[in-house]
Amino acid sequence: MVITNDRNLYERAFAFHDQGHSPGRTGVEIGRRPFIGLDFRMTELQAAVLLGQLKKLPQILSHLRANKTRFKQIIAELPGIEFREITDPEGEICTLLTVILPTAEIAEKIAAELGGKPMSAAGWHVYNNMENILEQRTVTPEQCPFTCPYYTNKAPRIQYRKGMLPNTDALLARSINISIGVPDPGLRSSFGVTINDGLDVVEQRASQFCEVARKYLK
Repeated sequence: MVITNDRNLYERAFAFHDQGHSPGRTGVEIGRRPFIGLDFRMTELQAAVLLGQLKKLPQILSHLRANKTRFKQIIAELPGIEFREITDPEGEICTLLTVILPTAEIAEKIAAELGGKPMSAAGWHVYNNMENILEQRTVTPEQCPFTCPYYTNKAPRIQYRKGMLPNTDALLARSINISIGVPDPGLRSSFGVTINDGLDVVEQRASQFCEVARKYLK
């Protein structure tokens, strides 16, 4: 679903999802369709479910944000920790709290004691584990955009490899994800709280995190 206050963008997005037609398919449009669209139209049943879910959204976001704020408040006084910078705090959905520790060794020990691993081991979410990108596996034999005719003569083919981003790797190795709403093994966020937990559970889990972290933080 796309939400926008830009009329032109709305009309183009609609055309893209409905075979190039304008919103509502008003009138005869032959000759006036802007480009080739696809057939991504949802069914009436899908739309009904979506509208029902949207009514819950304010309550869900309020709950997640309150839980994350409280969790963060409790652990914020731990020495040497940082939090991931959120560039759009008002737009964040608050399903995760990312804690950055002083060293990879400390992060590994804390994560292990809490039943998880640092973000560097976060499955397919880390570029080192994205074999389809590293090996440039494409849908077509032309291998666009890697060896596309549009780019071949303009620049050498870009090479990807594990470990090519040492600063990113170092940051991920000392970072831990704490679940606030959705436990995700792929993000190594098995420790934390769920969407159904209240502030009492948040305070319990945050205190547990502090108890473990203090063993390794000076």
